[in-house]
Amino acid sequence: MEILTVPIQELVFDPVNPRAHPTENISAIRESLKRFGQVLPVLVRDSDSQIVAGNGTVMAMQELGWQECQIALYDGNDQECRALSVALNRTGELAMWDENNLAAAVGELRASGFEAMESLGFDPQILGDLTSQFQAAGGEVPQPTAPGEEWVGMPEHEQQSEPFCLNIMFDTEEEREAAVKELRLFVIKRTTRTWSTTWGKERLNDYSGERFEDAG
Repeated sequence: MEILTVPIQELVFDPVNPRAHPTENISAIRESLKRFGQVLPVLVRDSDSQIVAGNGTVMAMQELGWQECQIALYDGNDQECRALSVALNRTGELAMWDENNLAAAVGELRASGFEAMESLGFDPQILGDLTSQFQAAGGEVPQPTAPGEEWVGMPEHEQQSEPFCLNIMFDTEEEREAAVKELRLFVIKRTTRTWSTTWGKERLNDYSGERFEDAG
């Protein structure tokens, strides 16, 4: 794949981009760019320089005052570009956090003196919780297990065969934001879906006064 450096002003934002980029998302991208620079190219349609993947990245670059960025060209028609845009966003959304490994990664970074924690994209409260979880486990880094073996790290957490996933419908965006902030949940789908451990589910029950069931 050939990587080109072009003026940002030559790029065209996707007018019907299926992925929304709220302020918190652009802020997280901006902090990452400030700390690490551009490490992945923006995918651009060869025929007209319209962005296929990386609209949010380019928005953050503009906020930082960048004049150039690196791109990779995709020689696809309108149908292929639209399908690829949806697929790239959806496949990333389907991934989930391994909380044990995430806590270990955050705890290790703090312990090593890494100063740009804001570049990770997490709320400071969540970073604090993850650090505490790492410390409570004795500051041990999870060791890989062979396929089929039971994970034995972080013993204070109940072992689960699959991540706990909860779907919640809110009447307004403000109510959703308030619940996420109060409960310190990992949001994996901005509109209605959140992810949490069993601990998070108990807090949800206390918070709402209702009993939530696991999403199937």
